Amino acid sequence: MNAKLKKRLRGAAIITAVLAVGIGVAHTKMMQPLLARMGGCPVAGKSASPEEIEASRRRAAVSLKGTSRALARPAFGFTLDTSTKADVVAWGDRTHAECTEEMNGAALRCESAADVEDAFFRFDPRGVLVGVDLIHPATDGATALRIVDQLATKLEKEAGAPTAVRGTRTPEFLDAQFRQAALEFHFTDYAADVTATNLGAGVVVREQYRSVPN
Repeated sequence: MNAKLKKRLRGAAIITAVLAVGIGVAHTKMMQPLLARMGGCPVAGKSASPEEIEASRRRAAVSLKGTSRALARPAFGFTLDTSTKADVVAWGDRTHAECTEEMNGAALRCESAADVEDAFFRFDPRGVLVGVDLIHPATDGATALRIVDQLATKLEKEAGAPTAVRGTRTPEFLDAQFRQAALEFHFTDYAADVTATNLGAGVVVREQYRSVPN
């Protein structure tokens, strides 16, 4: 994915977050890791420690909690709350991905990895995996829809039925600028989201897998 498209994707995500929670809340400590994940906040102070980031993650995860447990918790071949940073580093070596540490060691970003262009892994202070965020290369609506449908089928089979569906899952819908189709799989112990967003330079599919603390 080129730098311009990445910037547009992160910018769109920041705008969505700000509109959803308000500009004041968007700059609270809880939201700083989210802003950092999407390219940083121009008014942010010093970097948070891994312990502060983990505390914010746990507080934010409350909003993701569903009403029943997931049948399983798939996460790009890794095991949430079990796989470690060393496991991700080893995967990066095997796939020849370019991985760098971010968020004071609480995250690894790997680019040009497998069939995704940007893979972002979050860890707790022990170095245990608690989240995976993947961005696929920009494509057309029909191709993006095939990816979304494959992911949705896998998640429904392994984790359970989606808890929310937004947008229209057709190529025509996704080929229109700024359209988005999304599925949520939110449980008491796990949250997965699959979105396809047309940002004007193609449709980008994003996968997110997160551990939800009890």
